[in-house]
Amino acid sequence: MKASLQRTFIKKMNDILDAKIPLLITGVIAGILVDIFFIPGSSDVRIFSILILYWLASKVHNLNSQSTLYLVLGLLALTFIQYLASGPSEETEKAAVWFVLFLLIGIIAKWRE
Repeated sequence: MKASLQRTFIKKMNDILDAKIPLLITGVIAGILVDIFFIPGSSDVRIFSILILYWLASKVHNLNSQSTLYLVLGLLALTFIQYLASGPSEETEKAAVWFVLFLLIGIIAKWRE
Protein backbone atom coordinates (compact mmCIF):
# COMPACT_ATOMS: atom_id res chain seq x y z
CA MET A 1 0.00 0.00 0.00
CA LYS A 2 2.85 2.38 0.80
CA ALA A 3 4.51 1.72 -2.59
CA SER A 4 1.20 2.36 -4.35
CA LEU A 5 0.81 5.65 -2.51
CA GLN A 6 4.36 6.67 -3.48
CA ARG A 7 3.73 5.82 -7.15
CA THR A 8 0.52 7.83 -7.09
CA PHE A 9 2.32 10.79 -5.50
CA ILE A 10 5.15 10.64 -8.06
CA LYS A 11 2.66 10.46 -10.94
CA LYS A 12 0.76 13.48 -9.57
CA MET A 13 4.01 15.45 -9.18
CA ASN A 14 5.04 14.60 -12.75
CA ASP A 15 1.64 15.75 -14.01
CA ILE A 16 2.02 19.04 -12.12
CA LEU A 17 5.54 19.61 -13.46
CA ASP A 18 4.51 18.75 -17.03
CA ALA A 19 1.73 21.34 -16.83
CA LYS A 20 4.21 24.04 -15.80
CA ILE A 21 6.36 24.02 -18.95
CA PRO A 22 4.89 27.29 -20.18
CA LEU A 23 5.14 28.76 -16.70
CA LEU A 24 8.86 28.02 -16.29
CA ILE A 25 9.84 29.13 -19.79
CA THR A 26 7.60 32.19 -19.55
CA GLY A 27 9.20 33.00 -16.20
CA VAL A 28 12.67 32.85 -17.73
CA ILE A 29 11.74 35.03 -20.71
CA ALA A 30 9.81 37.49 -18.55
CA GLY A 31 12.71 37.66 -16.09
CA ILE A 32 15.13 38.47 -18.89
CA LEU A 33 12.87 41.15 -20.38
CA VAL A 34 12.16 42.73 -16.98
CA ASP A 35 15.87 42.77 -16.23
CA ILE A 36 16.70 44.40 -19.56
CA PHE A 37 13.97 47.03 -19.72
CA PHE A 38 12.69 47.79 -16.23
CA ILE A 39 15.40 47.23 -13.61
CA PRO A 40 18.33 49.66 -13.61
CA GLY A 41 21.78 48.38 -12.80
CA SER A 42 23.03 44.85 -12.75
CA SER A 43 22.81 42.20 -10.08
CA ASP A 44 24.50 38.82 -9.96
CA VAL A 45 21.69 37.45 -7.83
CA ARG A 46 19.14 38.30 -10.51
CA ILE A 47 21.29 36.83 -13.29
CA PHE A 48 22.04 33.59 -11.48
CA SER A 49 18.45 33.13 -10.32
CA ILE A 50 17.20 33.36 -13.92
CA LEU A 51 19.96 31.00 -15.08
CA ILE A 52 19.06 28.51 -12.34
CA LEU A 53 15.39 28.76 -13.32
CA TYR A 54 16.35 27.99 -16.94
CA TRP A 55 18.54 25.08 -15.81
CA LEU A 56 15.62 23.75 -13.77
CA ALA A 57 13.28 24.04 -16.75
CA SER A 58 15.75 22.30 -19.03
CA LYS A 59 16.28 19.42 -16.59
CA VAL A 60 12.64 18.92 -15.67
CA HIS A 61 11.31 19.15 -19.23
CA ASN A 62 14.30 17.75 -21.16
CA LEU A 63 14.88 20.87 -23.23
CA ASN A 64 17.57 20.36 -25.82
CA SER A 65 20.22 22.72 -27.12
CA GLN A 66 18.00 23.61 -30.08
CA SER A 67 15.51 25.41 -27.81
CA THR A 68 18.35 27.28 -26.10
CA LEU A 69 19.73 28.37 -29.45
CA TYR A 70 16.27 29.63 -30.50
CA LEU A 71 16.28 31.77 -27.36
CA VAL A 72 19.78 32.95 -28.33
CA LEU A 73 18.50 34.05 -31.75
CA GLY A 74 15.71 36.00 -30.08
CA LEU A 75 18.19 37.68 -27.75
CA LEU A 76 20.45 38.53 -30.70
CA ALA A 77 17.52 40.14 -32.50
CA LEU A 78 16.59 42.03 -29.33
CA THR A 79 20.17 43.26 -28.93
CA PHE A 80 20.25 44.42 -32.55
CA ILE A 81 16.92 46.25 -32.30
CA GLN A 82 17.94 47.83 -29.00
CA TYR A 83 21.21 49.01 -30.51
CA LEU A 84 19.42 50.52 -33.52
CA ALA A 85 16.84 52.21 -31.30
CA SER A 86 19.04 53.62 -28.55
CA GLY A 87 22.66 53.10 -29.52
CA PRO A 88 25.12 51.86 -26.90
CA SER A 89 22.92 52.09 -23.80
CA GLU A 90 22.53 50.13 -20.58
CA GLU A 91 19.60 48.16 -22.03
CA THR A 92 21.65 47.20 -25.08
CA GLU A 93 24.51 46.04 -22.88
CA LYS A 94 22.18 43.95 -20.70
CA ALA A 95 20.63 42.33 -23.78
CA ALA A 96 24.14 41.54 -25.07
CA VAL A 97 25.11 40.00 -21.72
CA TRP A 98 22.04 37.74 -21.77
CA PHE A 99 22.84 36.84 -25.38
CA VAL A 100 26.38 35.79 -24.48
CA LEU A 101 25.29 33.83 -21.39
CA PHE A 102 22.67 31.83 -23.26
CA LEU A 103 24.97 31.38 -26.26
CA LEU A 104 27.50 29.78 -23.92
CA ILE A 105 24.79 27.58 -22.39
CA GLY A 106 23.62 26.55 -25.87
CA ILE A 107 27.14 25.71 -27.05
CA ILE A 108 27.86 23.64 -23.95
CA ALA A 109 24.50 21.86 -24.27
CA LYS A 110 25.12 21.12 -27.96
CA TRP A 111 28.60 19.82 -27.15
CA ARG A 112 27.21 17.48 -24.48
CA GLU A 113 24.50 16.04 -26.79
